[in-house]
Amino acid sequence: MEAKKGALLPHPLRLIPILSFTAVMCFFDFSMALEGFPFCRENERVALLDFKASHSNPNATLKVQMDSWKGFNCCKWEGVECHSSSSHVVSLRVYKTPWKINGYTNSVMLNASSLTRLSQLQHLELRFFAGVLPIKELSKLKNLRELIFVSNEFSGGIPEEVGLLSSLQKLVLNGNRLQGPIPASFGGLTFLVELRLSYNDLNGRIPGEVGLLSSLQKLYLDGNRLQGRIPSTLGNLSRLNVLQLYGNQLSGSIPESLGSLLSLERLVLSENKLDGRIPSTLINLSRLNGLQLYGNQLSGSIPESLGSLLSLEWLDLGNNKLEGSIPLSIANLTLLRRLSLEQNMLQGNIPSIFGYLSSLENLVLGKNYLQGSIPRELGKLYTLSYLLLNDNDLSGDFSFTIFANVSSLKYVHLSANPKLTISHNNFTPAFQLYSLKLSSCDMRRFDLSSPGFLSTQNQLLTVDLSKSKIIGNIPSWLLENTGELLLDGNLLTGVQFLPNISYDLNNLDISNNPISRNFPSNFSSYFPNLQSLKMSQNFLNDDLMFYINGFKRLRVLDLSSNNISGNLPSIFPYNLIILDLSNNKITGEIPPNLTRGHDLMFLSLSKNSLSGPLQSKHFKLPNLVSLHLDNNAFNGTIPRNLLRCSPSLTVLNLANNKLYAPMPIELFGLLEMKVLILRGNFFDHIPLKLCQVKSLAVLDFSQNNLEGPIPPCFNNFSAWTNASFIGSISSHYAPFCPFSTKFGSYFSPYTISREKVEFTKGNIYSYLGDALKYMTGLDLSENKLSGPLPLDMGLLKELAMLNLSNNLLTGPIPKSFGGLLGLSTLDLSYNTLSGEFPSQLTRLTHLSIFSVANNNLSGEIPDTTQFCTFNVSSFSGNPNLNTQGKRCSTTLSSNVSTASSDNDGEDEDEDEDEDEEEGWVEMTPAFYAFIALGYAIGIWGALAFLFFGNKRGHACVRAMDAIVSRLFRAFCHKH
Repeated sequence: MEAKKGALLPHPLRLIPILSFTAVMCFFDFSMALEGFPFCRENERVALLDFKASHSNPNATLKVQMDSWKGFNCCKWEGVECHSSSSHVVSLRVYKTPWKINGYTNSVMLNASSLTRLSQLQHLELRFFAGVLPIKELSKLKNLRELIFVSNEFSGGIPEEVGLLSSLQKLVLNGNRLQGPIPASFGGLTFLVELRLSYNDLNGRIPGEVGLLSSLQKLYLDGNRLQGRIPSTLGNLSRLNVLQLYGNQLSGSIPESLGSLLSLERLVLSENKLDGRIPSTLINLSRLNGLQLYGNQLSGSIPESLGSLLSLEWLDLGNNKLEGSIPLSIANLTLLRRLSLEQNMLQGNIPSIFGYLSSLENLVLGKNYLQGSIPRELGKLYTLSYLLLNDNDLSGDFSFTIFANVSSLKYVHLSANPKLTISHNNFTPAFQLYSLKLSSCDMRRFDLSSPGFLSTQNQLLTVDLSKSKIIGNIPSWLLENTGELLLDGNLLTGVQFLPNISYDLNNLDISNNPISRNFPSNFSSYFPNLQSLKMSQNFLNDDLMFYINGFKRLRVLDLSSNNISGNLPSIFPYNLIILDLSNNKITGEIPPNLTRGHDLMFLSLSKNSLSGPLQSKHFKLPNLVSLHLDNNAFNGTIPRNLLRCSPSLTVLNLANNKLYAPMPIELFGLLEMKVLILRGNFFDHIPLKLCQVKSLAVLDFSQNNLEGPIPPCFNNFSAWTNASFIGSISSHYAPFCPFSTKFGSYFSPYTISREKVEFTKGNIYSYLGDALKYMTGLDLSENKLSGPLPLDMGLLKELAMLNLSNNLLTGPIPKSFGGLLGLSTLDLSYNTLSGEFPSQLTRLTHLSIFSVANNNLSGEIPDTTQFCTFNVSSFSGNPNLNTQGKRCSTTLSSNVSTASSDNDGEDEDEDEDEDEEEGWVEMTPAFYAFIALGYAIGIWGALAFLFFGNKRGHACVRAMDAIVSRLFRAFCHKH
């Protein structure tokens, strides 16, 4: 019977398509098996697709690895590996490329739930994911042996459930944002061979349970914030061959038990706070090839026993407090390639038997107290590349002929050895140096007039011959073969130029020499690639245009402290970052092009004869950080464009001009402003809105026409109330800017050596470079301010200098001023303050300069060691202030300088009268010693503040003051 069209086929015929498909699939499976490819299990394929779907991003513009996950056989997908017989997925590596949105890299939030269906997974490696560690989910994978999460953005802590990964052999969590402590549950991972937790933000102690990991061979915990002692239980890890704990905050001594790690090959404990001696038990580590203890506080001598570690290739004990001489036994380490003992307190000579270290490549012994000559035997180190012996007390004659046959020599740093005499021999060495630094050596015999070996060096990137007593002219050959030439601080008188030659110099510093005009008219054409030119503190006296015309690539120009004259040019090099023309004889007004469209970060025109208004339209400097226009004759108001278009402005010095109010409102919105100097102008009041600039650390409004009360809002300035806000001013601009040479590029920070602020009248303090960033101060002296002293000023506990002298202030000195614990200078003289002298001021133990002269104070001067150090002029002019009957005399330390010395003649007469009064302590030598100690406390206060910070500074000075006070009172009691 014929089937009707469109009717269903008989039942057996309907099976033909199904059977055909099955046959094809079986053939495909068979063929794949023949080729060695397992065919993945469907449930695991679905799990992987679910993982892919949960991490897709429709906005991604870059191709990612999981885009290739297509087809039926997931075992062939990129990053997926299956077992050859069971077809289970056993390894998964996903290097998901992060996409960029608005310039930021965005990692993908990890969802690991679908991975728990890969029941036989043994290796899991993920990168560029974020979120929290999915340890709890992954603990279901009982066969997981390797877990690698490198270069992710996982945050939060490491879950305690990590101890449930019982089969784990390798755990790598480097380069995340993990915080909190290391869980003690790690101790349960008895099969763990490698543990890497480097470069996170982990804190707390290293748990002693880590010592239970009996299978552990590699332990990396570097680059965290781990504290406390190194647990002695680490000595139980008998199979350990790598232990890296550097870059933490570990303290205490190095455990003796580490000497039990007989399999150890590399021990790195650098950049911690470890103290004590280097353990003698390290002699047992016969397999050790790397020992790095750099940047700790280790003391004592270097053990002779280190010379028994014959496998050592890298020994770094630098930046510690090690003393004594360098052990001769180190010469036994014939496999040693790197030896660094720099920044210790080592003495004695450099052992001549170091010439037997035949494998040595780096010899770094700088910043010690080493003496004697440089041994000629070092010339036998034929593999030597780095020789750094700087900042020692080396002496004698040194000639580079020692290293004539050392072809590998590249870097020589002998600077800051003033007794070391350098000879300039004429020979052709086998080496070609990249860097030569001989600053602050004795180079009077280094004859630059005749080419020596240095003229044969044509691959030099840096030559530093500064402060080395070199005389004569700078020869042309010295300009030819280097990228950076530093000759500042010598006795050079000129430069020899050869016609029709251009030099490949990028950085030339000839500052602080007696150089007068000795340059050709086309000076700039000799240096087409020059990026940094420093010629400050010479005797240059030409027109400014002579020195700046033609430079097209210049980034740094420093011509300060010369006799350069003329007007500012209308066109400057447009890519300048640093421009310093201060302390010259430049006249005229600021041209428009000087201040428009530049990359300027530092601009100083201080101490010239510039005049005219600071026109607002000229100032469009979006990158400006520091501006110094002080000591000129500018007039008008502060330009609004300067403030509106320079959001990063940190230092603004407009002192000693003819500027006046109103202040532009843009000033109050500068969130980065740290230093504001407006001394010596015509401002008539302090705007309350100035207190909105909470970042201010130094404010000088002295010598203006300020009237009215002192604003009660200075406690808004964070740097005056909170120590954590101090220290953010830097003298470095655009760090790591590249210098390009014909030999390649190198990186050097652009610095300005004299980022300088002069602060407070009478005693002028100049803060240079990075010292400025630790300074805080307020100077409102020599104005017409009136009213009482604000009580809230007592909250400024981090303020270092306060000068309110020569005003019309009234009322008492607030008792709250006893809270100004950071003060080293306090001047309230020449006001009409009244009331009793507050005893609370005795808490100000940092004071080295103090004056309340010429007020109407009453009561008694405090009987403390600190106030006994101040000159009588500090208290004079207060008729009701009683100094009689005290056990110390303010007349004793007459040589101590004070902030009020305008009436010295009157004070001397008063001193003579007061010396005859009864009741004063006899001026014995012991008494003078106590006065000197008290004054030393004041000086120590300023130093402690600058170098140790306020908290440690307070503690140090208070302890010293307490001791001296007890001794002084005991002395006074006997007299």
